[in-house]
Amino acid sequence: MKTAKTFFILAFVLLLGAREVNAQLAFFDFTVNEPLPALDFAGFIVTNDLTNTPEVFRVIIQPEGVNVFLKGSMRWRDVGQTSFVDLVSFETIPFTSRTFTNRQLGTGDLRVKGSPNVNSVAIENNLAKGKPVGEYELTLELYYANGTLFNTVQRRLTFFNPSQTLNLIQPLQGASFDPGTVIATWTSLTGVNSYKIRANVRTNPNQSLEDALAQGNPLINDKTVGSVTTVNLRTLLDREWQGGNEVVVQVFANIPGPGGGTNVFSPIVNFYVNASSNASLQAQNTALQQLISQLPPAILNQLGPYLTNTNLQLTGIVREDGSMLSTTELTQILNYLQMNPESIVNITITPNN
Repeated sequence: MKTAKTFFILAFVLLLGAREVNAQLAFFDFTVNEPLPALDFAGFIVTNDLTNTPEVFRVIIQPEGVNVFLKGSMRWRDVGQTSFVDLVSFETIPFTSRTFTNRQLGTGDLRVKGSPNVNSVAIENNLAKGKPVGEYELTLELYYANGTLFNTVQRRLTFFNPSQTLNLIQPLQGASFDPGTVIATWTSLTGVNSYKIRANVRTNPNQSLEDALAQGNPLINDKTVGSVTTVNLRTLLDREWQGGNEVVVQVFANIPGPGGGTNVFSPIVNFYVNASSNASLQAQNTALQQLISQLPPAILNQLGPYLTNTNLQLTGIVREDGSMLSTTELTQILNYLQMNPESIVNITITPNN
């Protein structure tokens, strides 16, 4: 009798095992909640304690009650980069199939096996950005408990960081500058490869800054300056500004992404260009006359026909790139040349027509 009872129990166990082996999965997928920019990156990090994180993704496995396990991985491509880097990979212990969210990982039989493989450097780079930024590739593989792969699902998610703002640090609103040097500096944006600058003259105080910037014939017409965050606006001019001008300026950039990306604009800032000082010009022209008198005879002979003009004036020095030296720079050069006239080895004269 005892032998028969043992045989019955063993047969019952084998029957249950056979039913489990024959259980077939029908559907496997996962979805990601939106809006994506509002999500916390912690919701994507796979550990055994995600109960207090936002609900980021939902895994759907049908039918319920089949013994399975998951393998997953996440890779990241930062904005402006061409290749993905590994962030994390993991494997769960076997669990019974059902629908669940990332917040349920670490509860009941939904647990990560051992410790996930984590790229600590890449994770820190993500966390430093404050919000998910760039493109993430999530891959989930569903296996039967015996190790047979059922299906693989992959999603690519693109994030933008809404906290990024572009601000001009200088010039300060309403400040005045020498015509030759107006330094613009602005905050940097993650993922931007190039910035552009637009500047224009504000013709009257009743004109809005927006209207002044948008009107025709700008001083700087959407000039691309690359990835730098500091430039001398004087070197970018498409036409000359004049002493006494009120100028408006704006920096803008495009953050690459789907549909052409996102344009980010700085607030418009206005500043003033100082009128040249008559006293300064007089001092510079006096220094020029003194400098000429000290030139070597060979160079003086070149200048002979022009020195008869008593109205000879110095109006500025132009660099090779077309930009003009500031008043301060011009005075410093003249003072140096007065002290060191031997530094002048040749003069090329191009008469105005």
